[in-house]
Formats: sequence, structure tokens, C-alpha cells
Amino acid sequence: MLFILLFSSLLLFAALPPASAEEQRNILVSEEYRILRDGEALKLAQGYEVVLRGFGPDAVLVEIDNNFRSPLIVGSIVVREGETIQCYRILENGSVLILMMTLDKLYISHSEVVAGFSHIYQFEDENTRYTEETEWTLETVVLDDPAAFRLPTDAAKNGSIEQGDTSSPLYIILSIGFAAAAVVVIGFFFRKRVGKEKKSKKTK
Repeated sequence: MLFILLFSSLLLFAALPPASAEEQRNILVSEEYRILRDGEALKLAQGYEVVLRGFGPDAVLVEIDNNFRSPLIVGSIVVREGETIQCYRILENGSVLILMMTLDKLYISHSEVVAGFSHIYQFEDENTRYTEETEWTLETVVLDDPAAFRLPTDAAKNGSIEQGDTSSPLYIILSIGFAAAAVVVIGFFFRKRVGKEKKSKKTK
């Protein structure tokens, strides 16, 4: 019985989906909405800046820089209304999402452009040793619903995710499994002790 309970607990542990990398990292900006004009810069944490460098009939040219220690150009990309910019930091073991923002509305006249960016998220860059060799990549995607990109409510309010949250299903399942195993073990020893007492009484 004890083996079955422990084995069931291990199976439940293995069946739990792993937390995504984004959910395990601090969120520096969440669900922001900003309006930029041509030449204006949106200053973010850890030296990141988003600058409008130009515009056309139906798109804008966005440049992302990093000025944490020295001016570095992350990259530039053309984005159209409804598209989401995603900025990834390239690391030795892969890439991590640093910044994402959606071009929500674009108003263009003959002399200027006004761009409204929604669903702005910035994740903490754990390695801020930026040099000329640091690599980033930019891409644009069309999300069915940018608002569907949701993070835990506490993270959106506090700007970070508490990683030691004991209310997660994993801790609950493990606690129940160990409690059940403890009950079985205690019951086994209790029955064994009662059996010994009964035998000792009979021998008397």
C-alpha cells in the first residue's frame, strides 16, 4: 500500500507541465500602453530603448537600442499595425524573450506619425554584461489576440513572480502524497504494536 501511494505521487509529479521560462523570470514591464512620435524614444529598464526612426504609408521603422553601459544597437525592424515585435537575447544555450510590444494604432499625416503600442512586456535580462559581441534578434508576428498573452496576476501587479509559492499544485500533491504515506506507516506500526500486546496478554 505504501509503495502504491509513493508511486502514484511520483506519477502525478511527472505529469505536471513544466513552468515556462517566461513565468520563472521577473517581469519588469507588464501590459503597458505607450504613444510614440517619429524620433521619440521609449526608455525601459536595463538600458533598453525603443525608438521610432521612420515611417511609410502603412508601417513604421522601429529601432531598439541598449545604453546600459555604452550605446549599442540591438536591431531595427519594420512593423505594421496589428503586428507584435519580439526581441530575443541570444545566449550560448539558446535565446530568451526580452521584450514584446504590439503596434496597436498607427496615425500618419504628411508631416508626422503617431504610433500607439500596446501589450508591452519586458522580462528581466539576467546577464547585463553587454558588449559589441552581444547578440539579439528581432521578429514580428501576428498574434490572434495579443491580450491573450497573460502572466500570473501577482506578477502583473508586483512586477515579479514569487518562485516559492507553496500554493502551486505541485506542493499540494506532494504534501497529500507524503501525508498519506505517513498515515499508512503509522497505522502499520500501530497494528504491529497492538498485535504484540495481544500476544503478550495471551501468553500470560
